[in-house]
Amino acid sequence: MIGWRALSVYLAMGLVLIAAGPQVSAKSGHGSKREEKSSLTTESQPAPKVLTFRNPYLRQTYDSLEAFRPDRALKTLARLRVTEAAGGLRTDKQRLRMTRLLLLAGEAFKLDENLPAARTAYYLAAHLSPGDSTAICSLANCERDLQHFAAEKSLNDQLEKLPSKSVFVYKTLARHAAREHEYKRAIDYLKTAQALEGGNGDAHLQMFLAKIYIAQGCGVKSIEQLKRAAQCIHNPYSRELLLADACTLSLDDGGFEEHLLKAGKIYPYDPAWRVKLGNFYFCHAREKDGFDLLSEALKCKRFSSRAYASLAFYYSGIEHFDQALNTVQRLEQLLPPSSNLSDTKADIYKAKGDIEKAEKYYKEAIAQDAMFAKGYGSYAILLDEKKRYKEARDVMAGCIKSMPEFWRPRFIFASILLDAGDLKAAADQARAGLALLREPEDQLNLYARHQAGKGHAILGALYYSQGKFEEAAAEAKRFNQLKFEAKLPDLLKMVVIRPAKLKFDDKLGLKDAMTRAAVADMLLECGNLNGAASEYKKALAIAPNNTELHSYLLHVYSAKGDWSEAAKENIVLSQKIVNRMPASIGKWQHGPSGVTPSLPSVPAIPAAPSLPINK
Repeated sequence: MIGWRALSVYLAMGLVLIAAGPQVSAKSGHGSKREEKSSLTTESQPAPKVLTFRNPYLRQTYDSLEAFRPDRALKTLARLRVTEAAGGLRTDKQRLRMTRLLLLAGEAFKLDENLPAARTAYYLAAHLSPGDSTAICSLANCERDLQHFAAEKSLNDQLEKLPSKSVFVYKTLARHAAREHEYKRAIDYLKTAQALEGGNGDAHLQMFLAKIYIAQGCGVKSIEQLKRAAQCIHNPYSRELLLADACTLSLDDGGFEEHLLKAGKIYPYDPAWRVKLGNFYFCHAREKDGFDLLSEALKCKRFSSRAYASLAFYYSGIEHFDQALNTVQRLEQLLPPSSNLSDTKADIYKAKGDIEKAEKYYKEAIAQDAMFAKGYGSYAILLDEKKRYKEARDVMAGCIKSMPEFWRPRFIFASILLDAGDLKAAADQARAGLALLREPEDQLNLYARHQAGKGHAILGALYYSQGKFEEAAAEAKRFNQLKFEAKLPDLLKMVVIRPAKLKFDDKLGLKDAMTRAAVADMLLECGNLNGAASEYKKALAIAPNNTELHSYLLHVYSAKGDWSEAAKENIVLSQKIVNRMPASIGKWQHGPSGVTPSLPSVPAIPAAPSLPINK
């Protein structure tokens, strides 16, 4: 399992960030088009163009929220609420107008990540107009964001019982289902909302569908959905953020950076584009650029918890743990407790080597949200790394009990069972995980493909142990085609320790050297080093002049600690590399165009600057 866990955690974190998504806008249409004519609406998406405003202050409020300026919106709303209250709240119409102003205030607070203030506004709105489904939906969504899950469930139960449901009600029910990882039910709700709106629905609904597809492991479908959302949103800033996320899933780094830079030109004062681009630069060894962007994001008028969290992970990555924890502590002062905050602290303490505190905060994260899959997985992996297999199994068993329809925990559990030596139980979980991935494997996103590949490797290892070599070879081929393949510069391609995607001659079956190599690599992935060495030897017997096979076998001997055999293999491999080195060096030096490329520079990690604080 060389490098797999680190890769899985990195990819999972990336996809989770995408799934969290950009705040596409501070407003939304909560009901059908018919409802929009009779009342103002407030969910997180741009105001529909069909809305008109007699009151210029109301127009200013919507424009401010559309431009991601909750501070301006709240100033305007304060004047509106005073004016409205002066007229009294005696009639249903007066109370409804005040309810809508409170909902707008709640959206402004929510956009600034002031959830307690948002909840107060929604709570007042729901009690001012008890039968208003828009107010109930807004309050239910905020209770979920605050992790008041019992209160959220009670409100959702009320919404379920409504004889006639609006678009916003179906969206709210879909959010509740998605939190419980019941994605099919969530999609059914959203499809019903689409039917009510006619056509594909609004941009926010499109984006919500994209998030669900990402969580399901869909690749192509998620990208298409993000692009569809970008097409039907009229805010150019939000459009660039959505297109940037689509580029992330497409592995288009150039496009991702381009769209975020465009977003920065539209709303240079907003933190969202800075946080995304800053994290991108960190991942591409541009630490100073990334740090500068996140530092600027902290100074923006709109608060961004992601900027603080990203800085904390940066400090942790360069082993400045005190600064990382200070950054999280500042975040704790500004936000209510949450599973994300506890999980972030746990990750930092784990990187620091303080296992006792890491365990404490992973447990805390799970206690705060029983549906927090990332917390279960991180805690179980920590226990697994400490060879506390019984405890790791118990943690993942609890996770799967809470979310039996979610595919990700199945693969994490399978890996832990594999490490514990229970190959059959690992194969059972891998099989269950593959069954929950309902998309064709070539349509999965990057993370899901790799998890599916690991699942096939575990199944193949079980077949191999049972003497079912044809079945094992079939699974090995699937693993080979799904696993992660790093892009290496030509200079590093002369010695490769594991096979990339191979081409098989299916007519030869197990007499094909590449099939044997795939089986060997599959067994190496699952920790069966003896089997891997044996299969590479069989591959070399078929293709003795294949230099790469010698390199793979040398790697296995090194992993086994069989230095005698490794030395023998190293002599053979070294001679073969020397024989082909002139041609390889010539190709690297001159390349296809005959121009000698320069070696990439290695940037120095900057010293940890002091933390800028948004006062």
